[in-house]
Amino acid sequence: MRGKLLLTAVLLLLAASVTAGYIYYNGGQAPVRYLTARVEQGRIATTVNATGTLNAVVTVQVGSQVSGIINTLLVDYNSPVTEGQVIAQIDPAPFETRVSQARASLAGAQAAVQVAQATVENNRAAMETARANAASAKANIEKSKVAVTDARRTLERNKALLRQSLIAQSELDAAQTAYDSGVSQLRLAEAQYDASLGQIKSATAQARLAEAQHGAALAQVEQAKATLRAAELDLAHTTIRSPVNGIVVSRSVDVGQTVAASLQAPILFLIAQDLTQMQVDTNVSEADIGRISVGQTATFTVDAYPNSPFTGKVSQVRNAPITIQNVVTYDAVVQVPNPEMRLKPGMTANVTFLIAERRDTLKVPNAALRFQPDGAGQDASAQDGRGSGSGDRSQAMQRQLTQVLALSSEQQARLSEVLDNTRQRMLRLREQEPSEEARRTRAREVQAQTRAQIRNMLTEPQRQQYDEYLKTAERQREEGAGQGRPGRVWVRRADGAPEPLPLTLGIADDSFTEVLSGDLRQGQEVITGILAGAKPSASSPPGFGLRRF
Repeated sequence: MRGKLLLTAVLLLLAASVTAGYIYYNGGQAPVRYLTARVEQGRIATTVNATGTLNAVVTVQVGSQVSGIINTLLVDYNSPVTEGQVIAQIDPAPFETRVSQARASLAGAQAAVQVAQATVENNRAAMETARANAASAKANIEKSKVAVTDARRTLERNKALLRQSLIAQSELDAAQTAYDSGVSQLRLAEAQYDASLGQIKSATAQARLAEAQHGAALAQVEQAKATLRAAELDLAHTTIRSPVNGIVVSRSVDVGQTVAASLQAPILFLIAQDLTQMQVDTNVSEADIGRISVGQTATFTVDAYPNSPFTGKVSQVRNAPITIQNVVTYDAVVQVPNPEMRLKPGMTANVTFLIAERRDTLKVPNAALRFQPDGAGQDASAQDGRGSGSGDRSQAMQRQLTQVLALSSEQQARLSEVLDNTRQRMLRLREQEPSEEARRTRAREVQAQTRAQIRNMLTEPQRQQYDEYLKTAERQREEGAGQGRPGRVWVRRADGAPEPLPLTLGIADDSFTEVLSGDLRQGQEVITGILAGAKPSASSPPGFGLRRF
């Protein structure tokens, strides 16, 4: 009996299988079942994600300007310090010795100045003596001239008297002798005067030399003073003081360690001026940096507090590029308060910049915007950025650039190649990037690369025109951003068939897109995918035709 029941069951199972296979392979079709989602009302935000590092707003590197052995350390990690506080001491003994040497050199230089001053005064006295001798010699010349004149008169008179035989020859000889003696005295006085003039010149030269030596001695004194000040300054630098009020976050030396400041000042401490105010230095990609501006709100988390987000404001967008392995990023600085001192320098932050936000707005799942049923037509492809729509936009852009930039035939061919490659890359993004935000980020990167390729094939005047064209297009895009962009979702009619519903869309995040206008209401079901197709393929048995969009 049991065998008969088993045989009957097998026969019924075979009959059911044959019937199902017949229906399946002869065009039978199970009813279409759709995946749906509800339209919600709530918050939606467009964001840019980046990573960064927490740093103190002001971090001071405290170093040493002199070399030596660390004698004393008065602070350690996390020690609070005040401006001017002694935090370390380098062995001052070698520098005290240099100060003593410099003081001795200064004393010697000052003594040399006194010697030079005395020499100057002595040479000045010698010069005055030489001038007095010259005056005396000049007076003797005048006296000798008077004596010679008198002797000449006497000689002439005696010669006349001797011719008249009124005097003896001896008197004439005496007058001649007196005249010759006067002439000799005059010549001696003139020689003495010349000698005194030479003495004046010599004394003047000696005085000038003494004054020069005195000036050199004074310069030696100033040099010795400067050497002393330098030695005293080096001695003062052996005492390391805190330049600011803050907290020691790093210490790089220990007692007994030798620091060498031959080429650059070695860093001994890092002092954070105020850890109650921190900043996050983020690395924002070049594709997203244009969407970041000062004053924007940014939230971030750190690994130490993964469930406690922190909020800050963008205080600066730095223009200096940071290139690592051909990837260009920019530093957007986020200021964040840290009153509880939970955040510490060096922490890695996962930052989210808030670009746009809507609260209590109607939003539709992004999967519903990407869905289209079989045979929906080329218009849906155009709307979704596929097929002819994308090609039409590329052709329109090529016509505009050709007209605006007056492109040559060679440039037009190159532009067509670049735009076609861009269109293909954009199409591949939909398959490679499941996240809406990731697709947008990659799309901006592709757009930046496309613009760089276009610029490379232009002449310099054309590049200027192209930059103006981009600025105008960006301005027009910003002016029309509030008007939204077109979109479409599919809803089920009363008979269960899909029906398109046009919408005007606003901002979007990874999961939802804002609905600005359209015949769509909160709680309404929209189609996001198909559970069973209209006619399964022969390679898939019934019930396994799951398809998602």
